[in-house]
Amino acid sequence: MPKDISLDIDACRAQFPSIACGAAFFDGPGGTQVPRRVMSAVTHYFEKSCANMGGAFANSRATDAVLLGARSAMADLLGASDPGEIVFGASMTALTFNFTRALGRVLGPGDAVVVTELDHDANFTPWGNLAERGVEIRVVPLNTLTFDIDYDVVEQHLADGRVRWVACTAASNAIGTMPDLGRVVHMAHGAGALVYVDGVQSVPHVVTAVDDAGVDALACSAYK
Repeated sequence: MPKDISLDIDACRAQFPSIACGAAFFDGPGGTQVPRRVMSAVTHYFEKSCANMGGAFANSRATDAVLLGARSAMADLLGASDPGEIVFGASMTALTFNFTRALGRVLGPGDAVVVTELDHDANFTPWGNLAERGVEIRVVPLNTLTFDIDYDVVEQHLADGRVRWVACTAASNAIGTMPDLGRVVHMAHGAGALVYVDGVQSVPHVVTAVDDAGVDALACSAYK
């Protein structure tokens, strides 16, 4: 017999106070409601351990512990072996802009990056801005028959060995398509390129294992 996986919807709804006010959104980028336990954790931090990091006093040590715990929890969620690889920022978009700006210091004419038409603007425009540094931006079109990226074009873009990064979503925020990341990673690494993944829409819904998948960087959002 299949295992009973029934869900107590009323108990779940009770964890989100804003629902009682009539708030209901089906658009992920439009914002996600916050459960009581998150509100309680934030309140507890400001009441008990609000301080700068790296100090010798108790509140500072408590803040250090909160951050280390958060990094460990995120590493567990994302399947990363080293919590030190976890970086927090304002949003997935902000993190990607910061990431590509840093790359702009080492990439330039003769280098190329690959982006896709399936991606949210947050994983498209930040890479496109590298064109100002002389980086060639190569775009993979959406296959309108499969509603997936065109993997043949990905392979074509990688053929000359000039691509340094491939930016690809794990799940489209618009149509829900989940590209074959294993295939993208295999092709990219085979051509000497690295892979940056937008995991905003995938992380809350599927098991994520960045180490096993071989992706080189993944960005996601806290409120999705």
